[in-house]
Amino acid sequence: MNHKVVTFYAIELPNVESVIGYQKKVFNHFGLDIEQIPFTDKLPHPHSEAMTNYLSNNQWDSVSIFDVDSIVTSSETIERAIDLISDKNTIYGNAQATHNELPFAAPNFLNLTREVWDRTLEIWNKDQDLHRDIFRYQTYHKDGKEIMCDVAERFNIEHRKIGTKILVSYPVKNEGIPEWKYTGGNGYKDFEWGNGTWFDSKTFHGSEIRYPHKQQVFFDICEKILNNG
Repeated sequence: MNHKVVTFYAIELPNVESVIGYQKKVFNHFGLDIEQIPFTDKLPHPHSEAMTNYLSNNQWDSVSIFDVDSIVTSSETIERAIDLISDKNTIYGNAQATHNELPFAAPNFLNLTREVWDRTLEIWNKDQDLHRDIFRYQTYHKDGKEIMCDVAERFNIEHRKIGTKILVSYPVKNEGIPEWKYTGGNGYKDFEWGNGTWFDSKTFHGSEIRYPHKQQVFFDICEKILNNG
């Protein structure tokens, strides 16, 4: 099976070489590799466009997508993700929620198979009102309200409609005071996350790495893992 592990990063990212260097070292520390794909912030929706372009134009059977400030914390992280999506009808990733709407599998750790991607393309081909950039943050309407969703959230929403299983991993620890919260409901438990969150998927997400003052948490955790195993 051709399983890809990939991340996407802006070439304009402050301290970009340190960020991608630390990420790769941590993956290698656990005997894993990651393909780090650059894009430019000059694109209208750079991160989501890079994700859509990669999945549409490369050969792969299944994929694990990470944010550039996300890392594995175990050699078993990827193997477990592959097992969880092996039914070819599951999207698995770290939990996130926008405006306290239903949690979704976020792009800081997002896993899917080619079969799920093929169904994604079918969904988008049938509905021309959806942006051609599949992972773009965009608005949708619910209960008479217009809601802005985050990167990959609409991807989750559309898959829920056709019965794709959405499996989320919850935060287990935050390095600082959490900045965001989901209050629970609809079968999902409450959770908090922020700048430096550990997930039960055995991953760590620094969050908002584009801000230099938020990078140190990511660097410190990488150093801790590299020095202490």
